[in-house]
Amino acid sequence: MPNPSKLKQFYEKKSVFITGASGFIGKILLLKLLVSCPDIGHIYVLMRPKNDVSSNKRLTAMLNALPFQYALNDEDPCKKKVIPVEGDITREGLGFSDTDRQTLCQHVSVVFHCAASVKFDAPLKESLDYNVFATKQVIDLCKQIKDLSCFIHCSTAYSHCQRQDIDEQFYKVTTNPSELLKMAEWLPSATLDQLSLHLMEGRPNTYTYTKALAEQLVLQECQELPTAVVRPAIVVNAECEPKAGWIDNVNGPSGISILAALGILRAVNWNYYAKTDFVPVDKVANAMIAVGWATGTKKRYVCLLIAHYT
Repeated sequence: MPNPSKLKQFYEKKSVFITGASGFIGKILLLKLLVSCPDIGHIYVLMRPKNDVSSNKRLTAMLNALPFQYALNDEDPCKKKVIPVEGDITREGLGFSDTDRQTLCQHVSVVFHCAASVKFDAPLKESLDYNVFATKQVIDLCKQIKDLSCFIHCSTAYSHCQRQDIDEQFYKVTTNPSELLKMAEWLPSATLDQLSLHLMEGRPNTYTYTKALAEQLVLQECQELPTAVVRPAIVVNAECEPKAGWIDNVNGPSGISILAALGILRAVNWNYYAKTDFVPVDKVANAMIAVGWATGTKKRYVCLLIAHYT
């Protein structure tokens, strides 16, 4: 981990764009940037209207709730640095207005792409929209940004889980992600699902497959951009920040723990000696911020950076 002062200096006066800021990792990433990099510029967050609630109101409600309440008071001035940008990751051009796109291209220096669908059982078309098409739209935005210091793409340590060994490198997928996106425009969803078993190369679900496709897209499209891919393992509750044990969902390990604590789940068929690869969400956010610094301060980009966090 670099000296914290170097990280602060790197992010000082830089404006940041985050997708998925309302998600589990995104919330902690946003909070960590606000608290640990007090001289950061504006933080633009992609926020879509939901259930007739505007993006502005959604952001205000989010900043006044947990986990932000742990570290920021209601009138904390740093909240004013967070600016919602109305859009949708599944729409062409992220659904941005011309004015918002111009603002981002003129002022943003750092991009964190955290938005994704983490549904393991989602239809292939849905996973393609959220995990591959959305990544393509973010990359296209990065190519238009005037002074891009770094683009950090959040993937998963299980994008190539069918392999025996996974190193910090890109692994090619047999299907071209751009061609598959074009096919998905006209093929019925049911047909794509039938093809998925042949396309996934032994992966267990559409989530891991489309995350691998997104990495392939990054490899193809970001050769001229200062880019890094972060592959966290199974992300669980916070270790320290903003509060030990904080979590906002009951998915996976947290759900199992709750059911076991309540006495509802009494027996599980698993390998007692196997090691579970859990990583705290606050440590993942720290790693992403550090990887942003490492990518943005490299004098020459010999290759795209892959960083595991397991």
